[in-house]
Amino acid sequence: MDRSEHVKKVHEWVETNKQRFPTPKTMVIDEIEFEWKHFSGSFLLKLDDTKIEERFSFSLGIDGKYGYCVPIFGSPLGAPASFAAVELSDETDMAITQALNNFFPKMVGFGLHPISREFINSSTPIGKRIIDEAAFQKCKDLIASGQSRIEINLPIKE
Repeated sequence: MDRSEHVKKVHEWVETNKQRFPTPKTMVIDEIEFEWKHFSGSFLLKLDDTKIEERFSFSLGIDGKYGYCVPIFGSPLGAPASFAAVELSDETDMAITQALNNFFPKMVGFGLHPISREFINSSTPIGKRIIDEAAFQKCKDLIASGQSRIEINLPIKE
């Protein structure tokens, strides 16, 4: 099989196997796991009555906001690439991003710290990026308890 034929087969396989979900009425972010040292983690997602079995990953960005990634197909059919295994609606995408940023503690992004005027970059200890220590500890305790769960009704009013 030549390269172009292989590429075509990979794309066909991905399109056939990708899970697609319309905007749900309800969404649950559950079984949240979080690595406090790196401010990254994963979660399971339930859309209406459908639980997606693969975990979604998320992390703190340089802007101080949390973003997530859908599960991926790694090297399908031996292709040297990864592809999204799940496709969500724009509304669902925005709701997940908003929910993560409302649930997790607010953090300072890279650049000048608004209070200390220290320069924040990738070498800065994560503790210096925390804005609200009490909110940080509350979130940490909630996740440690195993009771962390985010329930959302869509559409979200802005």
